[in-house]
Amino acid sequence: MSVILTYKIILFNQILKTTFGITEPYVPSLRLPDLPTWLRQAKVTERWSLELRALRAMLPDKSESNALQNALCGIDAIAVESFYQLPEGSWELVRSECEKSPPKLNQGDRTNSVINVSSHFAQLCSHVDNTFGHQQWFLYDDLWAAAHPELARSLMRYGLSWDPFQ
Repeated sequence: MSVILTYKIILFNQILKTTFGITEPYVPSLRLPDLPTWLRQAKVTERWSLELRALRAMLPDKSESNALQNALCGIDAIAVESFYQLPEGSWELVRSECEKSPPKLNQGDRTNSVINVSSHFAQLCSHVDNTFGHQQWFLYDDLWAAAHPELARSLMRYGLSWDPFQ
């Protein structure tokens, strides 16, 4: 029996989060192409990280084929502190609230941001400001990790601790 996982690693100001919830570094039984659908349908719990809630809030309409790409562009556009102000509830409610009261915009230089999305790997390198630089998000599933085991292990290791000697 194979295990299907999707991982999320957030690197910001050398404060790392490797969680898709508060204590889980992955979403079980899910591959990256299925993440937008899962996010729209899943029930938000208090264990969800702010980043996961923000990604969910930025998802476009269900009919969009490049929903993850567009959601990451939305994440790049809003300020990190706006993650704390996102409403809770169903995806539809969160989207309508965000449209009524748009989150604060990112003050970084978005021309310095990078967004790459492929079938089983997604990266957001959002320029936040000149002091702290970039916020980096890496999302990948077990297929990408199997094809790139050293890099996947390295990202997970760095996500647990910046100190290579720890």
